[in-house]
Amino acid sequence: MGLRRMCAVLSALAALFALAALSGCHHEEKAVPSAARVGRSETPPIVIDDGFRDRAIGLDLDLLEDKSGALTFADVRSPEHAARFLPSTKASPSFGYTKSAYWARFSLDDRRDNAKRESSDPLELTLAYAQTDFAELWCVDAAGAQIVHARAGDHVPLAEWPSTYREPSFAIPAAARSCVVRVESGNPLQLPFTLRTRGTFASHRLQDNTVQCLYFGALLVMIAYNGLVAGSSRSLAYGFYTLFLASYGLIQCALGGFGYALLWPDAVGWADRAMPLFIALCGLTSIPFAAILLDLPRTSPRFWLLARVTVGLFMTHVCVMGFLSYSVALRAIFAIAPFWAFVLLGSGVVLSWRGVRVAKLYLVAWTVFILGTLINMLRGFGVLPTNAFTVNANQIGSAIEFVLLSFALADRIKTLQAEVATQANLAAANAELAAANANLARVATQRALEGQERTNIEL
Repeated sequence: MGLRRMCAVLSALAALFALAALSGCHHEEKAVPSAARVGRSETPPIVIDDGFRDRAIGLDLDLLEDKSGALTFADVRSPEHAARFLPSTKASPSFGYTKSAYWARFSLDDRRDNAKRESSDPLELTLAYAQTDFAELWCVDAAGAQIVHARAGDHVPLAEWPSTYREPSFAIPAAARSCVVRVESGNPLQLPFTLRTRGTFASHRLQDNTVQCLYFGALLVMIAYNGLVAGSSRSLAYGFYTLFLASYGLIQCALGGFGYALLWPDAVGWADRAMPLFIALCGLTSIPFAAILLDLPRTSPRFWLLARVTVGLFMTHVCVMGFLSYSVALRAIFAIAPFWAFVLLGSGVVLSWRGVRVAKLYLVAWTVFILGTLINMLRGFGVLPTNAFTVNANQIGSAIEFVLLSFALADRIKTLQAEVATQANLAAANAELAAANANLARVATQRALEGQERTNIEL
């Protein structure tokens, strides 16, 4: 009964994990109704003084939902629509999957003296969500004249981006007094805006690039090493593990904006269409790897059957995804996720319960990975604060997982080698015993013949 209850709990956890990934579909920002003044924000302006460095401005925004997606900058400045803006109540507004466009408005109160203001560098506004399709910024000065119009996003040609940073970033001059950003996306629509000085943005960008280079550099080293081992040893386990690392690396490239910035800069919007494929490839490689690592056909035939069914679902999805829209394809892949998670986690828990050593290390690896993913998702929904750890929790968890899985795979190979060596020693011992028995039989036969011969001579 204990094992059955554990499987039931695992099934529930797998479903909850998949629902957490899909929670953006139903998550909405609950704005506080207010009678906004025409053309002006009810939210206090952001104060820019000599001590300003950076600020997450989610609570400094006024938001307007554009269900038709047809409103223009001139429309939202009109008294009719300006009065419909509502103050944000979230530090990181998130609206999940929505067909609506959202307008975010904020004001600036620059209290620096005129000399410093005129000589200062522009501020940098960053939308820390690289999967955004369209982000368009307008800024006006104190007289209401438009002084900034720029756009970015992975559905905007890279040559039109105002910054080469992997996430949509915009320069806001010191003369700006009010800004409006229009955001539209087929992915979960999130507005984690941060306003920084140019110097702070440069430091942030350097730190971010350093972390990403370390992560992807380590990932490439692991892919190369395991690929060489797979090629030299012809090991299916190392082969599937290498393919799993590569497919997960592609997912991270698409999620982090590096794919559009570096790998496919001319393929506008391709990251959206490729994401369901990358996730399916991750599933198609991780399940066979887990089956070989845990020896599921022998240790757990039931999980082996479920693993084959899940692989079949992934293969079916790959075959039909070309005929599906992005949102439908992504929802379909998330529908397979509970089976995927149950196979990977459930098999690890059951075999750990049975005392299989490699399963314990395997289970810790996947647990760390899922915790990192959940932390990153909760940050995106504004439940956890945005800092260096929560922003990079997904990559930290995956890096630890990859190292632990490498140890588990090495332990599995050593175990197999020990079993083979034991079998070889046993075979050699059996051969020696058989040879000894044959020699004894030959000696016994020879002595019997000699005894018979002596008896005949005596007679």
